[in-house]
Amino acid sequence: MRIVVVNQHVEDVIGGSEIQCDLIARYLTQFGHDVMYAAMSPRKQSYDASYPVVPLEKPSWRSLLTVIREFRPDIIYWRYNKHQFLASAIVARMYRVTIVFGVSHIRDTKMFHLDNTSHRGRGRLRPQFIRFYKALIGAINYLGFYLVNAVTLLNADLFGKVPVKHQVVIRNSMSPQVTAFDWHKPFVLWVASLKPRKNPDIYIKLATLFPDLDFLMAGPVQNQGYAFVNDCTQLPRNVHYLGVVPPDLVNGILRSHHCICLVHTCDPEGFGNIFIQAWLQSKPTLTLYFDPEGIIENKGIGYLAGTFENLVNKLQILVDDPGLRKKMGQRAYEFASQHFRPEINIREIEKLFSEVANT
Repeated sequence: MRIVVVNQHVEDVIGGSEIQCDLIARYLTQFGHDVMYAAMSPRKQSYDASYPVVPLEKPSWRSLLTVIREFRPDIIYWRYNKHQFLASAIVARMYRVTIVFGVSHIRDTKMFHLDNTSHRGRGRLRPQFIRFYKALIGAINYLGFYLVNAVTLLNADLFGKVPVKHQVVIRNSMSPQVTAFDWHKPFVLWVASLKPRKNPDIYIKLATLFPDLDFLMAGPVQNQGYAFVNDCTQLPRNVHYLGVVPPDLVNGILRSHHCICLVHTCDPEGFGNIFIQAWLQSKPTLTLYFDPEGIIENKGIGYLAGTFENLVNKLQILVDDPGLRKKMGQRAYEFASQHFRPEINIREIEKLFSEVANT
């Protein structure tokens, strides 16, 4: 099949969906398909990838039209949330190209999503007109779902929440490749973009209650209200900001024998890649708000705290009980190795594409 994958590219943005799309493009190419990656909001003109990448300049729908005319794809796999989706879907349908939408976040399933996040005390709420404008644009682009042939869902909790008949749950995958990492004392790890809905402030507050434990943070600063992390003098002495860290080094950090667990403070989203990375490295997960499909609690591979007070209590339990951590980590690895392997999950994507091509 001739397949176009649409998203930002991992060489521009190291994000969850970008990592997934890179894996999907690589494996589909290995499976013998003709894959073109259409990079939205590109930051460069050439990419070091095992598949061709074409940067889509604005307006993106017009650039996508050129790709469709020249490449003649059978499938467009859209994983760029709802951004610019309606116009692009109309263009694709005009040329009778099958569209599969990859749901990556709970916001993808909402027609009208009003962003109420703030800077958690470091700024103000977004001006009302900007918030309503973005919500209105999102609602308009939601109409693109009526032109979609199928959707993939990374989380079964999202099933049935978009107006598309053909829906398939296909889990994310992660590479187990590791870059070695060493640290001089026990630590916990937090990995996410630094912005309000990821709640980095809560992680930093947690660190102040465990002065003998190091708290490592990794991820890009996407909201300037959190630029203070670049100045170590503005952080507790046991908090260490590592900056943007590639996935293989994140795996190495998690694999370190000094790593106690992953701490996750983000608001509910899709299915964080970082969960999978932690489990593949045999580390339990301590999450404040989000437990996709109830896996963490049901499989006994960590804790869903629910409140800050419980987050503190559960972390203390994990710090004090290495035997419990080891058992949780073993269960996490066994579960992850069965459900998050790219060679299996991307075959499921390939199967779906074959079923819906030219429908």
